Amino acid sequence: MERKITIHAPAKINLFLDITERLENGFHNINSIMQTVDLYDTITITAADNDGLKINLTCDNEKISCGKDNLAYIAAEMFCNVNKITGQLINIDIIKRIPLSAGLAGGSTDAAAVLIMLNKIFDTNLDLFRLGVNIGADVPFCLTGGTAIAKGIGEKLKICPAFPHCYIIILIDNNQEISTKWAYERYDESNIGSNLIGFDKILKEFKKQNLQKICGNMYNVFEKIIIPDKLKDKFDNFGALGRLMSGSGPAIFGIFDDKEKAQYAYDQLKIDDTIKVFLCEPVSRHGIPLHI
Repeated sequence: MERKITIHAPAKINLFLDITERLENGFHNINSIMQTVDLYDTITITAADNDGLKINLTCDNEKISCGKDNLAYIAAEMFCNVNKITGQLINIDIIKRIPLSAGLAGGSTDAAAVLIMLNKIFDTNLDLFRLGVNIGADVPFCLTGGTAIAKGIGEKLKICPAFPHCYIIILIDNNQEISTKWAYERYDESNIGSNLIGFDKILKEFKKQNLQKICGNMYNVFEKIIIPDKLKDKFDNFGALGRLMSGSGPAIFGIFDDKEKAQYAYDQLKIDDTIKVFLCEPVSRHGIPLHI
């Protein structure tokens, strides 16, 4: 019997990202506020009976590896191994819209979507959060979405007051990709302290739901390593409340409280063919219940 399911896998931005500690295993503890936005990959999984387990992955972006190193493939293989699923042919097809290596969790959100879909298809009671963190640090957040405080290496999630409604423009240099591994290595070579006071300040503004002050307190430690001024300056004269790099970059986003201003900025920025431009809005929690 063939079973088929399709879902959208949304990108995320970091409204705050700080590193608090480097761990002995090479990972890093963080303080972050993550937010889902309505920029999506679309993933379809088809599962059918088969003599043995076979996983096929296809993608419309030729830059994407469709082999065993793809996080979506890893998620499917890990899910099947943990659940001892053997006699199945699982086809995964990804329509890729989230740019690669941009700090938007494109690979992690695809992996999270695969876990959610396979869990529905095979009706298991698996702890997807525990499985997800073994795939990637952003996967637990991508499983739930919305607005959340992320600590530990990203797997310790806490409820955060919702990000006030706004309009988000994301800019990406067509010729720039940044490896997360490379960015963290550059951080380890630096001598940057933690911004604990800044994290407390932005949390207070979230509680007050003050969009302008939230934007005024956004922070990303990687901006001290990967200087994004060239892209950030493109928001000059458009009335953005705040501008920040997401994750380890290079994506830059600007926040607007007015739809017409955001649309005008988007239309003007689209003229520049050296960058990709996306106009988004925040997305509320869309996945499985937040794992506390």
